[in-house]
Amino acid sequence: MNRVLVHHIAGVKPSLDAGTIQAADSLTVDLGFDSLDLVELSQRIRRVEPGVDLRPWFAGASMSDTVASLAAHLGWAIEEPVRTLSPAGSDHG
Repeated sequence: MNRVLVHHIAGVKPSLDAGTIQAADSLTVDLGFDSLDLVELSQRIRRVEPGVDLRPWFAGASMSDTVASLAAHLGWAIEEPVRTLSPAGSDHG
């Protein structure tokens, strides 16, 4: 998960546990964002990326307002979770 984006999402909604935010989460349905939260999130993002235009993402957000779709719009990579290796001889999956 992109740590910067998760940081901004959790900054808008401090009640969210940043460790549970997933790429497939809908900002509105799963994370409980309303229009004012989305405005605050966009302001936070524009502080980091002043030239970014979020209007195209907002226009398509009715079809997909996932964390992953926002990260893709921003060109921010969604980092894969770190896999921990099992002790030698016990890696079953």
